[in-house]
Amino acid sequence: MDKTLTKKSIWDKSFLDSKIKTRNVSKSEKWIGYLLAPLGPFLFQALVAQYLNVYYTDVMGASVWLNGSFLIMYPIVSKILDAITNVIMGILIDRTKTKQGKLRPYILISAPLVTISGIFLFAIPEISETGKIIWVTFSHNFYCAVAYTMFFISSNLLVPNASRNTLQRTQLSVFNNIANIAGTGIIVALIVPMAVMPIIGIDKQKWILVMSIFAVLAFLLIILMYYFTRERVTEEDLNSSNKEKVPLSKQIKAMFTDKYWVLIMLFYLIFNICGNCRNIALPYYCNWVLGTYSDGITQTMVNALGGLPMGIGMLIIWPLAKKFGKKNITAVGLVIYSLGSFICFLVPKNMIVVLIGQFIKNMGYIPIAYIFMSLIADILDTIEYKNGFRVDGISGSVYTIITTVSQGIAISIFNTLLLKTGYVAPYEVSPGVFNTQNAECQSAITWCFLGFEAIAGVILAIMVSQIKVEKGLPKVISGLMQRKKELAIANGEEWIDPVEAAKIEEEENKQLEEQERVEKLKFKCAKKDSILKSKIKNIWINKTKRNRFDVFYNN
Repeated sequence: MDKTLTKKSIWDKSFLDSKIKTRNVSKSEKWIGYLLAPLGPFLFQALVAQYLNVYYTDVMGASVWLNGSFLIMYPIVSKILDAITNVIMGILIDRTKTKQGKLRPYILISAPLVTISGIFLFAIPEISETGKIIWVTFSHNFYCAVAYTMFFISSNLLVPNASRNTLQRTQLSVFNNIANIAGTGIIVALIVPMAVMPIIGIDKQKWILVMSIFAVLAFLLIILMYYFTRERVTEEDLNSSNKEKVPLSKQIKAMFTDKYWVLIMLFYLIFNICGNCRNIALPYYCNWVLGTYSDGITQTMVNALGGLPMGIGMLIIWPLAKKFGKKNITAVGLVIYSLGSFICFLVPKNMIVVLIGQFIKNMGYIPIAYIFMSLIADILDTIEYKNGFRVDGISGSVYTIITTVSQGIAISIFNTLLLKTGYVAPYEVSPGVFNTQNAECQSAITWCFLGFEAIAGVILAIMVSQIKVEKGLPKVISGLMQRKKELAIANGEEWIDPVEAAKIEEEENKQLEEQERVEKLKFKCAKKDSILKSKIKNIWINKTKRNRFDVFYNN
């Protein structure tokens, strides 16, 4: 027996146990653990991604720090530490073995860290320029390199570790992405620009208050995520006799020799650089190109028409994916995505054309939003099948490095173009009327918001069309189960196929639900019968009383 498993730790405490007890993915797990709970951290991260740079340029006046070079250099430099912590985090996850899993403990620890560091991002004190630079550098690295890295890697790996069942994985991926869409596509995209930004404007104290509220909300919902998720695949490995630690070099070799893994990571690199450029540029595009500064409607309209397809996508995407395949649907979606961006790019100042283009663009985004994550899970299973071990943690690290580094690259590209083309921080020319930006600056903003994605969409469509793992997945899953069975038998252990166990439990759950339904029905009938008897009794009593009264009165 592994000594690390017999040694008591804080994670053995019953109050830290997951509320999810079923072998199959439960309703509360989907609705609370993967839909409601991620909404908090996703929402706050969306606010940071879209508005932190706006806060620096428009509220803090950071465009003049170090003669303008700070905003260009800090995003790249800050990602050095971020990259290191991502690798460390992945290694820690792969080496973590607790009663609560290898991911959930880090999700719980990340809750207060995300909140504290998130508040620090905006609560910059009124000190010297050097002091502000030090504060921003510290708070940015605290949040990105430590707090959100811990949360993001851990939570991102929950789907592949929640179940072996591809349907259940897909369902969890959908719920998780709905949370992301709800956070970014509804609250940040629609409500914040219309109801929040016009109010807080360039008032620093209002910014701090609003962002602190969202940071606290993130804390509460991350706690919910911890308690309403379960790592079933991790539990399989934990209960297995195969406790061999796989060297990091072996894991890296397994990843980088798998062409589909390499392809999907390159995909994410390009996609995230362009996507982050778009996200950062969005408020600037709406403030300076398409509309007027914080008018409260332009950004909301762009986001509303662009985000509407996300609601439609929930209803149609999975039947299409089952029929035509996940990678095929994603490839077609990317072509549509590119077309929509190109339409907007042709006439970037025409509201009607832009709205139509945004609608088309986001119709193409549906497959990436809802099903692409399950394709990563399929690739991880394939790697395990070929090599005999999983690479979830280190893969999550690489993925998170890509997302964080791409964000830094995107911010640096955008700020370079912004400052080189003569961007001027907003100021009131007259009450309620702000300054404008020159044509060159407007063009740079438009390229970041529309141009890059119009080109990248076609390239990405070609890349994703080459990922061919779906057809071989049934063989992979069957092979993995057979291998685990043989290992269990060889070690004299009882083998229960997780898929079969899940089916048995599903049947048991159906029986229990039916029993519960029957009991509820019996209770309702008994209650109605009791009420009826009570009414009859009351009628009889009242009638008796009335008869007695009549007798008394007549006498």
